Amino acid sequence: MKRLALTTGLIVAAACPAWADDSAIKEQTLGGVVPNVCRLGAVSQSSGDNASFAVGGASSTVTVTTFADPNTAQARAASINLGIQGVCNRSHTIRLLSERGGLTLDQPPAGATPGFARRVDYTAVAGWPGAQTTLTTAGAAGAAATVDVSGPSSGDLLLSIAIPSGSTALVAGDYRDRLTVELLANM
Repeated sequence: MKRLALTTGLIVAAACPAWADDSAIKEQTLGGVVPNVCRLGAVSQSSGDNASFAVGGASSTVTVTTFADPNTAQARAASINLGIQGVCNRSHTIRLLSERGGLTLDQPPAGATPGFARRVDYTAVAGWPGAQTTLTTAGAAGAAATVDVSGPSSGDLLLSIAIPSGSTALVAGDYRDRLTVELLANM
């Protein structure tokens, strides 16, 4: 009987050092996933000459104040500088896309109009600091310009649009184009 008591005592004594230790370490792993975010937000005008800017829902409109000289019907120069709030948290591409390839007459008259133009070209420049792309329209519908940005960027994406003065009279009517600015996450 004495022997059984001694053996039991040794087992208890062997287990006690773990209880007597006054420090312990347990590691916890923390983590999360950040999704790709490429967004454009509010647009603001920083400057303009012979042009104005208005916001309307998901798009905005730039209007040339005096599109053509009232005496010659030739295009007048105009320019505008916009800031578009944006963020892209990975490498990405900035793309400018012209729907009509320039400011094009909405409803041109049938037949030729010798000595008169039906389109006014423009140049658009967009970019973050250190990365910019330039689109110069020349009548090709769907014309685009891109630039790859190697890392994340945020702040105002700057967009400058310049319309040069013309030397050819324009056919009367409404001229328009849709210029799209895109941030495309690179996979």
